[in-house]
Amino acid sequence: MERPGGSHSARASPPTRGAMPHPAGIRCQPAPATTYGVRMSSGVRELRDWQESVALAGDVIRAVRQGIRRETKAVSEAPMATSMTVATLIADGYARVTPAEQREAYQTARRAVLRLETELAILKHADLLPNGAFSELTTRGAQVSKLLGGYLAYLDRQIDDAARAPSRSGGPTPPVGPAVSPGSARGPS
Repeated sequence: MERPGGSHSARASPPTRGAMPHPAGIRCQPAPATTYGVRMSSGVRELRDWQESVALAGDVIRAVRQGIRRETKAVSEAPMATSMTVATLIADGYARVTPAEQREAYQTARRAVLRLETELAILKHADLLPNGAFSELTTRGAQVSKLLGGYLAYLDRQIDDAARAPSRSGGPTPPVGPAVSPGSARGPS
């Protein structure tokens, strides 16, 4: 029996009950594992400056959240966001490959710590943050800044050592031997 608008044979036949578009072996295999260049999730947890910055961010959020009011919400949210920025910048610095890139990220984190201390001082001055919490948070912020400063000094030494090392590109190498000053090259007088 033919249907209106075409013949029965022109219609696509439905797939049979047992047929699958892909063999079961391909379809049921787990997805291939994705590898990442940096194993940040395990190594960054070992960094003391990251641990301290995460603890500082948690303390800032707990201390500031208690005094948030609708009319001061924008002022109160700024130090919470900045404290989280410090921790994420440290993690970003850890994920960088070259010492120069790491240095840039850690310097940005150190500037964020200074911004956080300024925002906390503003909250204290506006009576939105108790004195005890302010002194504790600024002490912890100073500790994070000190740890960042130590790591920045280490990175500066690495960058300086790499700049002083002779290049392996086949360029001229400095002469080896005692340095001769212009005055010592004269013969006996």
